[in-house]
Amino acid sequence: MKRRIREPGRVKVEGHGLTSEWQANLLVGGSPAAPVITGELRALKGNFDFLTKNFSLTRGVITFGGDSLSNPLLDIVLTNETPNLPEHISTTGTVSKMKLSLSSEPSLPRDEILSQILFGRSTNELGRLEALQLAGAVAQLAGFGSGGG
Repeated sequence: MKRRIREPGRVKVEGHGLTSEWQANLLVGGSPAAPVITGELRALKGNFDFLTKNFSLTRGVITFGGDSLSNPLLDIVLTNETPNLPEHISTTGTVSKMKLSLSSEPSLPRDEILSQILFGRSTNELGRLEALQLAGAVAQLAGFGSGGG
């Protein structure tokens, strides 16, 4: 038995710094023991608090292809609109093979963007401890995905 789920904007997702509202257009089939879902969730609005900065959810699409419920395709962009340096965090790919990208306007290297997100200033203005923290954060992100700059 298949069932269509359409919600124009009442799907709320909150937690871990995220407050958001989504619309759903899903087709649910299969059995209760092995559900099969196709379709997508689209973000209507949202905010994400990350390291004392507030990022707007500027794009969010989660696509279910029917194969694995726990491994949907993600296309999510968070933006921090600051006057000096708008910063973007993008997550793309499937949950199991996610790619995280950092970008800014104007375009800067990944460590510089991360320095702005973490400390609100350039890498050449950081103290020793902050530089070590930044190096650790860059190393962590290097294992998560590539991109930025």
